[in-house]
Amino acid sequence: MYKPTFVIHTKLASISIKGVMNMAKPDNRNDNVEKLQQMKENTEHNIEAAEESVAHTDMKEEQKQIVKEKNERRKESIRGFEAEIADEMQARQNGYPDEQ
Repeated sequence: MYKPTFVIHTKLASISIKGVMNMAKPDNRNDNVEKLQQMKENTEHNIEAAEESVAHTDMKEEQKQIVKEKNERRKESIRGFEAEIADEMQARQNGYPDEQ
């Protein structure tokens, strides 16, 4: 019979309901810059696609406003990605010291 095992995850370790300790995988930051850059590019693409949609389809003004507001939030996200990319690049140059 199948008995599901529930696991509680924390940053340092995971503990199953049965009480067995499993060490969490170490944080691998080696590709964070590339992942963040891809996320930024995807968000930029979403902004462009939304702007084209507004320009080339018959949308109600209310819908256009919703798309514009969403694009503003996307632009905020891009600024956040840029800051995280800069932080990760600096950490990479410094050899990723422990952040405890």
